[in-house]
Formats: sequence, C-alpha cells, structure tokens
Amino acid sequence: MDIPAFTWVVFESKGMMPEKNEIQNVWKRIYYEWFPSSGFEQVEGPCLEKYFRDDDKYESYSCEVWIPVRRKAKD
Repeated sequence: MDIPAFTWVVFESKGMMPEKNEIQNVWKRIYYEWFPSSGFEQVEGPCLEKYFRDDDKYESYSCEVWIPVRRKAKD
C-alpha cells in the first residue's frame, strides 16, 4: 500500500483493549478535546490504527492512532 507523505499526529493508547473500549475513547478524545484546542485540522488522507500485539487481553497492550493534519489557517 502506498501512503502519501503527510504531517501526522500520533496518539498512543495502552491497556486492555476490548473490555475498556480504549480505542473508542482515544478517537473521542482526539475529536472532542485535542482538535478543538490544538491549532491543527485534519486533512484528506488515511487515518491509521497501528497495533503492536496480537493479544488484546495483554495488560500492556499498545496501539497508535495516526491522523494526517496541517496547521489551521490564521484568520
């Protein structure tokens, strides 16, 4: 898969995945907390989730959410 070059913002999540719905919480926090206060906006491109283990019950399970961004234009 070819992915164009972007400026990426990367969010990490750690913990047991399905029981706590951690990845859904990460996405909510990105859009409801980080974007409104960040000075960045999302650009058209793929959003990625990167998982580091295949055992989702592992206590130190880790994943990343990658979102392509650019600085907001100043008014």
